[in-house]
Amino acid sequence: MPFAPSVELPNGNTAIPQHYLRFEHTLASIQHIISQIGLLPLTPIFADSDNGGCYIQVGIIGKENYDKNSAALPKKIVYGRKWRIEPSTPTSEIIQTAFLAVKKIWEHELREFFLLKEENSGKTSAVFSCHHDLPLMANNRDLIEDERTAPQTTWTESDLIQALTHASLKSHPFIITDILVRQHNIIVDVALAPSTKNKTACDGLSRFNHFNATLVLTSFNPSEGLYALMDALIAYSDKIIEETFSYQDFVRFSRGNHPKNIAALSIASRPYAKHLQDDTFASTFQQLNYETDSCRVPSIGEGVLAEKNRHIISLVDNLTGHLPNGFAGE
Repeated sequence: MPFAPSVELPNGNTAIPQHYLRFEHTLASIQHIISQIGLLPLTPIFADSDNGGCYIQVGIIGKENYDKNSAALPKKIVYGRKWRIEPSTPTSEIIQTAFLAVKKIWEHELREFFLLKEENSGKTSAVFSCHHDLPLMANNRDLIEDERTAPQTTWTESDLIQALTHASLKSHPFIITDILVRQHNIIVDVALAPSTKNKTACDGLSRFNHFNATLVLTSFNPSEGLYALMDALIAYSDKIIEETFSYQDFVRFSRGNHPKNIAALSIASRPYAKHLQDDTFASTFQQLNYETDSCRVPSIGEGVLAEKNRHIISLVDNLTGHLPNGFAGE
């Protein structure tokens, strides 16, 4: 920004913080940023463009999930969704978008690996997969019991154990190592057992070799236990990424970065009261921030969705900010 001041940091370094910068990223600059992200195993990160603009896309290399003979097949690369990057996106947000994209593609794969044995057929299903037919489910919701409206059932410890032991991570079964019943909750220690098949059939799961978790449940409800187990697996996967994802060799999201130090650096880089005493810079700062916000405003559109969003917005009196383009009364 014109007239942007610099700040002095606690270590004596000076810098112009990102909230005083304007960004005009190109595909080349985005690719340069992504190239400074450390290597992640079997997870290449791409930057490309199409008619919709620039985007980040993450690939993942592994075995075919839907072929029982996948151990004998060569590895396969598949790609996640395209994460759009606007030219005005700050560099930090581009890096964080890549971080989120990696987490989500790992989660997507993990949900494909989580299998539940269906008692009646004896077959297994990737029950938490993102590929279930949601419109089909919505139109046949009577086939999926809603625990909130189901008749009250007294679940037992054996019901919970059976559900958890019918789950697996591909060919790795789960084992329950301890259960503690307390006054208000149930503590379940669970771990991942070795594969029941040839190890090569479980390619891509080595990062879960030491998985164990403590589930805190409110009942022996099998459904609650399975959801909690899936949550624990995702949290475990996310933690691995947090401790390995780096930019310029800095592991930004590691739990080793103390929150109080992050807070101190953030505060030191934001002496707004001092800097906005400069009327020239204050005017520029406010105007450019307004322009940045205004370029992100969507149109209200037409039809059912437009009416739904118009209703939501109309419920709030004296709403500030940029109302959608075409919104009534604007």
